[in-house]
Amino acid sequence: MPDSPEHEPNQILAMVKQGVTEENAKNAITDAGGSILKTSSNGRLTAILIHTSNIESTMKHLINSDCFQAVQLNYLNKRQ
Repeated sequence: MPDSPEHEPNQILAMVKQGVTEENAKNAITDAGGSILKTSSNGRLTAILIHTSNIESTMKHLINSDCFQAVQLNYLNKRQ
């Protein structure tokens, strides 16, 4: 879609639910076909690189894992 905001190719952001261990979140990401690029200092926001061809499927898999409260594309921050 030309009017859609741009995002990093093959990257998503996920907010880890409070109380979920780092190991459980990492396992869910790996099971969904991704790997961790970067984690915020508090460990809750994670940038994920997707290794599968279907990002939407990976996002649904992460939401259904019960480890994440939110999952979205990693949108570019364009400053004017």
